[in-house]
Amino acid sequence: MDPMLSLVSANAARIKQNDLVFDPFAGSGSFLVAAAHKGAYVFGGDIDWKLMHGQSRSTRKGQKVRDEGECNRKNMVQYNLLNRYIDVMVSDISRSPLAKGLKFDAIISDPPYGVRECSEKIGIKRKEYKPPEKGKVRYPAKVEYEMSELLSDLLSLAAEHLIVNGRLVYFLPIVAETGDDYKSFIPKHSCLELIAYCEQVLIGKVYRLMVVMEKIREPTQEDDARVPELINGSKLRETYFTDNNAKMKHYDNPC
Repeated sequence: MDPMLSLVSANAARIKQNDLVFDPFAGSGSFLVAAAHKGAYVFGGDIDWKLMHGQSRSTRKGQKVRDEGECNRKNMVQYNLLNRYIDVMVSDISRSPLAKGLKFDAIISDPPYGVRECSEKIGIKRKEYKPPEKGKVRYPAKVEYEMSELLSDLLSLAAEHLIVNGRLVYFLPIVAETGDDYKSFIPKHSCLELIAYCEQVLIGKVYRLMVVMEKIREPTQEDDARVPELINGSKLRETYFTDNNAKMKHYDNPC
């Protein structure tokens, strides 16, 4: 995430000194740095251990490996914010490891949508599953995390773990036509009130919305998230790569 957008997100979340802030899709920690800069204590999670610790493949064009220091802890050291850094953990919000009753003042995040980073959760593709032999190390298998399911889980996480009046700020990628009502794309939750949103053009018809929501009450068993049918991860990726390829061809043959 662009550093300036990370700071804008931290401002929109009304983060202040000594707040406790969580990013469930922390990646390399841009949002955590911004929140720590505002004086908050920060905590993050991500299903990709290598990404959080700077050992994954770089998403920058022409760069195969990430630069040294491109990880959460070293980012905090570079900005002299280590005293605000709690830690990061490998986690999957579809199976949230957070303790019941744990509350955050704000949650800010840019969920993966399968363009630059994979959108995955723990799961098994095969119908037949053979458990590992006793004593052998095994890492959990992962499957695609559908965007509608991811957003539902994110809003449910915020409803459960934000304090009342705490804010959720996240980025929502959409495919929209000129004149579309962007608000119709935004998922809802009965415990979260939509405060604001604004759009950023990515490429062609692909936009992303910065969505700001505020928790208004504690959830009950009947409360859940409602994700519009307009949210379609496959269509988003197809449109993004089609428009991007067309743009690259135009640059190769400008006439």
